[in-house]
Amino acid sequence: MIFAFNAFFFFCLIPYISLFVYPSDVQPISFIIGFLILLFVFDIKKFDFLDLLFIFFGILCFSYVDPNWKLNFSQGLSSADYSYSKRIAGFFAFIIFYLVRYYHYLLNPKVITFALFLNLFFVFVNIFTPALYNEILGLITREVKINFTSYVGPRGYSGLCIEPTYLAGFALVCFNLNEFFFKKNKTKKIFYIINIFMVFALIYLSKSVTGLLFMFIIFLYLMYSNFKFYSKYILVLSIIFLSLTTLLAIEIKKNEGIPGNNRAIKYINYQLINNDQYSKIFQDLSLMRRTVPIMTSLYIFEDNIFGNGGGSYPELAYKYIDKTKKYFDHNSKNFKYVKINGKSYPIFTIKNPSAFSLYLTHFGIFFIIFLIFLYYSSNRKILMSVSSFLFILFSFSFITPFIWILIGLLNAKNINEKLKHQSI
Repeated sequence: MIFAFNAFFFFCLIPYISLFVYPSDVQPISFIIGFLILLFVFDIKKFDFLDLLFIFFGILCFSYVDPNWKLNFSQGLSSADYSYSKRIAGFFAFIIFYLVRYYHYLLNPKVITFALFLNLFFVFVNIFTPALYNEILGLITREVKINFTSYVGPRGYSGLCIEPTYLAGFALVCFNLNEFFFKKNKTKKIFYIINIFMVFALIYLSKSVTGLLFMFIIFLYLMYSNFKFYSKYILVLSIIFLSLTTLLAIEIKKNEGIPGNNRAIKYINYQLINNDQYSKIFQDLSLMRRTVPIMTSLYIFEDNIFGNGGGSYPELAYKYIDKTKKYFDHNSKNFKYVKINGKSYPIFTIKNPSAFSLYLTHFGIFFIIFLIFLYYSSNRKILMSVSSFLFILFSFSFITPFIWILIGLLNAKNINEKLKHQSI
């Protein structure tokens, strides 16, 4: 059974691959293995309020549906899709949450090292032999979204994660897990350090603007967690770093930017050089894609706190987008529109809104209550809390296993239990 748990853990960390590819970014293999394990280990006596709340929210996700979703989806509004695979997302999330929450002590930290190595290996395959990479990934993922045999641009590499942002997210979740297992004395120091180097390498190679945020969070955490041991050195290094950064920013502004075609570098250059009436931080395409749906969903929530049912997001976003536009340069080349049935929909309202944007629109205050209890009942690990919430807030779907691994550990039971279930 331990092997099955770690196979489940592995596919949770690499959720975008499968030998039998399903037409979605996240493949169902981790949920299938998790469900089979659950048949053997499920114990309703373990249930507490949080488990019951999760089940209730899963039932709500399945049953509270906008009756017009099929019509809107058939007309080309992809984020209106609320077919059965979307409706059972709450139950799929619960499988990962439950197994990690109660059986995390069966997970082998070597799986993290292996998953990091595999992703790094496939990044290098993509760099040096992009045609081979395309051929392999075409067999085990839904699609190869960036074809480096022909693409020339600022976007980074995806490894086994199909999108650079997802690769950066994978690296962040591995950093969290690496810290968790190291503090439980389940990871040797050499592997702990190797894992950190691979995390930094993957975020760098993703060239993702979101990855910049993840890197910043990791650095803050490392400084915070080690401050009491290295406080004098950290203080001196921080002063030197801030001084050099200020001088570098001034020099960059004089010379019109950092040289390079990296997407993250382009974003930094934009912040330092451009001056306009809009909030510069939100003008990058990647950040606009994330912030526009969030702000729009908040306006929708303001008018109907009880939600509008699954599949209701794009039509409501179309109605409320004008309130959001004032914060952005909606005439810029990044604020693109798609014409459907005579209406011009901003691309951000119909393509890949985050879990937060969709579920706040769909389920309103019930989603907020669900999140409050998940985090309020947790063991208050700051890094895991921030990381998992950012996954929900930004462009990761609700069904992404990264989210529920971290939230499962945040609410973990049997922290000090020995491996007494090895024989199950």
